[in-house]
Amino acid sequence: MLLKYDHSWKEIEAIDMKKKGVDVNFERACVVKNKIVFCTECDDADGFDMYLFDLKTKYIQKVPFFSKETNEYAIRNDVVRWKGEIYYMRCSYNDGDMNNSLTRAESIDDGIYRLDLVKEKFEKISEDVGEFLIVIDNNLCVVRDSFMFGMTYKKVQ
Repeated sequence: MLLKYDHSWKEIEAIDMKKKGVDVNFERACVVKNKIVFCTECDDADGFDMYLFDLKTKYIQKVPFFSKETNEYAIRNDVVRWKGEIYYMRCSYNDGDMNNSLTRAESIDDGIYRLDLVKEKFEKISEDVGEFLIVIDNNLCVVRDSFMFGMTYKKVQ
């Protein structure tokens, strides 16, 4: 269910996603340009799925990611909103249980993509990969490794 509330937390709208044909669990969401970008909780060899929900038309659709290669790797994904755009990172690992810099596998699909909301397609902007995306000092950064007491990161582009 997608629930909409007013400023006093009174429910003003409820949208049943199952009735819209979507029967998955969403893990993350970003709002940009009158659209909600939802991502499923899947973190397996296919990665997670991304959906666009138009707040005006109430239409939801899956945004396909067309993989250029087939592999048996575990995929770590992340999505973040930065400067009014949606960015998606895909990173492959050759060990499904130990996803860290030592088990990263190279895949032509790995990198950071910008989601073109008009074309509803991904555009690759960087070959950088890591554990997750983060915005630091208004810069898009990829966290290479995270530890109990800190993390290493790199500014994208």
